Amino acid sequence: MGTPAYLIGGFVRDKLIGRPTKDADIVCVGDGISLAHKVADTLHPRPNVSYFKNFGTAQIKWSDWEIEFVGARRESYRDHTRKPDVNQARWKMTSCAAILL
Repeated sequence: MGTPAYLIGGFVRDKLIGRPTKDADIVCVGDGISLAHKVADTLHPRPNVSYFKNFGTAQIKWSDWEIEFVGARRESYRDHTRKPDVNQARWKMTSCAAILL
């Protein structure tokens, strides 16, 4: 589909420890809602795509699966504002991501 995308979070964790799962979260470089529509077009029967423009997320319920899509975003913070612990966030993301080819 031409969009770099990654499985993230609980799905990757569950697969690594051998736990069954029917829930997947996908982050892509680009528009997550657009990717959800492209994926839905490949599935039979074609599922509805629920999307939430305010959050830039979309969800497909297909067969027994729930698949959520989001586009990666860049965040920046000023030094004097509250900001997340980037090192902790980076560790979590890299430890629970798998590249989709």
